[in-house]
Amino acid sequence: MTRCPNMPTPARTRVITVIAVVTAFVVAVLAAPFVRHAAGAPGGTISPITFTATTRNGRPVGAAQSFAAGTRRIYAVFRFAELRAADRLEGRWLREGQRLLTQSTTLGEIFGSRFPGKGRLWFWIQWEGGATPGTYRFELRLNGQHARTGTFTVTPP
Repeated sequence: MTRCPNMPTPARTRVITVIAVVTAFVVAVLAAPFVRHAAGAPGGTISPITFTATTRNGRPVGAAQSFAAGTRRIYAVFRFAELRAADRLEGRWLREGQRLLTQSTTLGEIFGSRFPGKGRLWFWIQWEGGATPGTYRFELRLNGQHARTGTFTVTPP
């Protein structure tokens, strides 16, 4: 199998393949616009995807569209509401159109029996040597259907 120079490999890149931490959020935090998404969850919503490389207390904060080469971890962050515990989320990371990583989980796998019905989630990708310059895309799918796409760039040093 031929790998692109930025494709994670077990020897070169350590990638966290599970949605990590989930935070329930209060109504006051619902400032981000939501778009209705009919696939899989009637009336459910998923906010636009934002990207960040910054965390505070273990949670991604801030938003950026461009990151410096060598950035070791980048988060794709979004909010959801009115989804079901059985809904499956799949995140696909691509660089210059080449798939780097696919991650998949259900909301029930994340929350267990304490599923809140709304919250904030993130996927992340991590490189031991840092991200290389290029255009990256994160595709979010809900129950096999396209839900959201976001792009960001990694710029040369």
